[in-house]
Amino acid sequence: MSGWGAIFNNTVSAVLSHSEHLARLQEQASTGLRVIRGSDDPTGAARILQLRTQARSLETYTQNIDAVILSLEQASAALSSVSDSLVRVRELATQATTGTLNQSNRDAIAGEIDGILQQVITEANHRSLGRFIFSGHSVSTAPYAVETTDGTITAVTYQGARTDLQVPVARGVEYSGLLVGDEVFRSQDRRDPLFLGNTGVKAGAGTSSVSGDIYLDIRHSSTVFQAPAAGLAKAAASDSSDTIVGLHTLVVNATNQTLRLDDGPTVSFTLGDTDVTVATPAGNVMHVDVSGWDGTDATVAVVAEVDATIDDGLTTTTITDFSSDAAVANADGKLLRIDPSGITRSGIEPVRVPGTYDLFGTLINIRDLMLNERGLSEDEQLSLLGGAVQSLQEVTDGISRQSAAVGARLQAMDSLKASLDEIHFAAKTEADATQEADIVTVATELARAQTLYEMTLAVSSRLLSMSLLDFLR
Repeated sequence: MSGWGAIFNNTVSAVLSHSEHLARLQEQASTGLRVIRGSDDPTGAARILQLRTQARSLETYTQNIDAVILSLEQASAALSSVSDSLVRVRELATQATTGTLNQSNRDAIAGEIDGILQQVITEANHRSLGRFIFSGHSVSTAPYAVETTDGTITAVTYQGARTDLQVPVARGVEYSGLLVGDEVFRSQDRRDPLFLGNTGVKAGAGTSSVSGDIYLDIRHSSTVFQAPAAGLAKAAASDSSDTIVGLHTLVVNATNQTLRLDDGPTVSFTLGDTDVTVATPAGNVMHVDVSGWDGTDATVAVVAEVDATIDDGLTTTTITDFSSDAAVANADGKLLRIDPSGITRSGIEPVRVPGTYDLFGTLINIRDLMLNERGLSEDEQLSLLGGAVQSLQEVTDGISRQSAAVGARLQAMDSLKASLDEIHFAAKTEADATQEADIVTVATELARAQTLYEMTLAVSSRLLSMSLLDFLR
């Protein structure tokens, strides 16, 4: 019976083997897949897993690229709109500098420029997919905050991040579709300040940190007579009424009993006078007390100390030493470095800092110059408007460069996406080919296996139905 037992076991094993093989073929035929579980083909399953993982990674990269492309496209559209607006501002500003318009006309132009200012602020605060595109990695913070006075925009401050947001777009490659607004809308090529007024102040040593167009206001602070002063002194009204600034020379002539400030007109006085007014050739005045005069000829050095401000008096810097450079600070801690040695008169000194202009400050300055809020003469107003047109061109050129850079980024992203799509397609195709079954082959094999299975069943039925009587006959 041991031989019969072996026959029985082999027969059952063959039936089960053919049954399993037939079941696998039927599963492949119904699913269309050759590799359904790892045991079907361990090597193939490992390759399929590797390819599927690569495909999913490529899909993530492609999604990131799509987000970058969308942000860059919207940034490009915003920059294009801003550029068109600046063309209009340039036309208006150039028209105003011809001298053919009156102040009423310039007031109307200021109104249009103010509307353009509001429009470009809206473009700069544009969002894509809920993220601010000009705020760097601070995607949830509006890049530009607006300050107003009586409903008029007086300042626009960047409050976004100084670095952009990098996202992975390929293995080992990161890219950003979110820009740093302060790099896009501001020049980054600082040069020495230009002093456009007639106060005599010049650029000092070192690098100033102020930017754009500013106004340096130089006013008399205090008059100091240096020894020996021959008994002369400043009058009681000197500090409040003197307009001289800087270094001066006061000459007293004992014979004629006269005073002369620098090369200004000669003024007679009477001993005991407590307030004699003398003037420079430019018309700046000083009040002198001669009541203590000692009766001798004298040439007295006079230092007219200066209060200087670049933020309309919010912060004041007093200059007492005109032999060394000074730094005039504003309320934000920004510095204008000046050489005060050549100061000859008080007043407002317009200052331009080329290479530092920002879009919003430039538009605000042009608007305010149109309105002439500082009470400039028409010649001064038109001259400064001409300089503002140059500032506007600097900003426009910077935005054009940024727009070209965004276009280059878009091209790079389109090219990278096309490459990743090809790699993704190849990986998916190979994975599918490795996993999917050849239906024709499966059908042929299934028919063969079915036949073999049925034959095995038939033979097994005959063998397993035999008994001892079959052998005794």
